[in-house]
Amino acid sequence: MPRIPTAVPSFFRARLLPAAAAALAIAAALALAPGAGESGGVVRSATVAAAGAAGADPVSEAVATAPALSEAVAPLASPGRRPSGVLTFTTEGGVHAAVRAADPSVRIAPPLTEPVWADSAEVRPDVYPSPNGRFIATVRRDQEGTSLDVTTGAVRVASFLLAAPDGDQLVNGVKGTARAEAGVPLTVAWSPDSRYLAFGSIIGSPWSLYVITAGDWRTERHRIWGGYAGELAWSPDSELLAISTYEIDRSDHSVLIFDSSVRRVRYLIDGCLIVWAPDGDYIALHREPKVEPGVWIASADGEDRIRVTADPTAVPLVWTP
Repeated sequence: MPRIPTAVPSFFRARLLPAAAAALAIAAALALAPGAGESGGVVRSATVAAAGAAGADPVSEAVATAPALSEAVAPLASPGRRPSGVLTFTTEGGVHAAVRAADPSVRIAPPLTEPVWADSAEVRPDVYPSPNGRFIATVRRDQEGTSLDVTTGAVRVASFLLAAPDGDQLVNGVKGTARAEAGVPLTVAWSPDSRYLAFGSIIGSPWSLYVITAGDWRTERHRIWGGYAGELAWSPDSELLAISTYEIDRSDHSVLIFDSSVRRVRYLIDGCLIVWAPDGDYIALHREPKVEPGVWIASADGEDRIRVTADPTAVPLVWTP
C-alpha cells in the first residue's frame, strides 16, 4: 500500500492515502540512444561502487551554492510567459482546490483526477519495472552486499553495487521506516521513455545521484546538494530530472535539476513533493515553511517562481492539461 510522504501534514495524511494508492503509472515508447558522457568520462562497468568510495565513478562539477533563505522571489512569471494547465492541491483537512496555472489567484473546481506523486521511496516498492516493460530493476541482498539488478526476462543485464555487507544505512521501503532505523531510503526512478535509470546514494555524505543509460548501462555519478535523494521525478519528455534532497533530520529540503542534455545538476529552489507540468517547463512543489510557505510553481530553467497559495499545509497533488 502506497504511503503519503511524511512532509504532508499529519492532520490530512489519512485523507490522501486512498487516493495515493491509485497513483497513475506513466508509460512511453523506448528510446535507447546513449547519452553523452561528462567531461571526465563515463564509467562503462556495470557495477557502481559503494557511494563515497574514492575514484568509483566520475563526478560532475559541484552544484551551485543555494541562494540565501531571504532571497526575494518573483510573484509572477516573466512577461509574455505563463504556465498552462490546471494545478490541483490539497490543504488542511484534505480539502482539494485547483487553479489555472496561468493565474493562480483564481480558484476553480478541482478536476476529477487522482494524485500523481513524484517517484520516491515513499510510494515505490523494491521492484522497479521500466515504463516500456522491457526491464525490471530489483534490490538484491547477499554476502556481497546490497545491489540493484536489472533484468530483461530471465536474463540479468546489469548489476549495481549499492552498499557493502555492513552498509546498514540502506533501508528498503518507506521513509518513516528508514528514519526509525537511522537509515536512508533507496529512491529509484526510470525516465518515462525508459532510457535512463536514476537512483540516489545511500551511504552518506557526500551524497550522489546515479544516472544509468539503458542499453549499454553506462554509469554517471553526480554530486548533489542538501542531503540524500528523497524524491526523483522525471519530466514528461525524459529530458530533466527533478531531485528533492532531504537533510538527515528532514529539517531542510532542496530541489535540484539534472539536465540530460548537458549531464549536469543545478540548484533550483527549496522544497519537496514535486509535480511536473504536462509540458515539462514548470514544476509545482511544497516550499519550506520557514522560507516561503505554501505551494509554488517554479520554471525548470529557474527564471520564474509563482506563489499559488501561502497556506503552509498545502501540497500539490496533480497537474493536468
